[in-house]
Amino acid sequence: MKKKGILALLTVGLTMVACESTNDASDTFSCEVSRTSTTVSVTENVPGLGSYTSTVTSRVDDYGYDYVTIESESWFVNSDMARQSCNSWKEEAAHWSDGSMTVSCSGNTVFVSEYDEGSLNSHERNFEEMCADDRADYESGRMY
Repeated sequence: MKKKGILALLTVGLTMVACESTNDASDTFSCEVSRTSTTVSVTENVPGLGSYTSTVTSRVDDYGYDYVTIESESWFVNSDMARQSCNSWKEEAAHWSDGSMTVSCSGNTVFVSEYDEGSLNSHERNFEEMCADDRADYESGRMY
């Protein structure tokens, strides 16, 4: 999976966190994974840093091969962090010459869309591990 977790997304420029904000981010850490028969999603909020949502959707192509699409959105409280994350994602996308990853950025928000392999089960496990790791890092103060 090419996708980075929220910690990787939000640690870009953590020392530059400022009181700049245009979103109503909660002041409580949260990270929740949900699942349907065709999707698995994660929604995470990290006070003082930003928020992250990602939805993986299972699909079958015209030839009967399984694949997933991943739609992710990261919002940062700080425009410098958003700009750095945007640049990092665009650099990552440039390595995928097959066009399987696209990145767009607007204000403090970074949108990533990608095609990937893997099952919903593996993506769900990755999201659950990400939530557990990020919660531990947040509670221990390592996220700042």
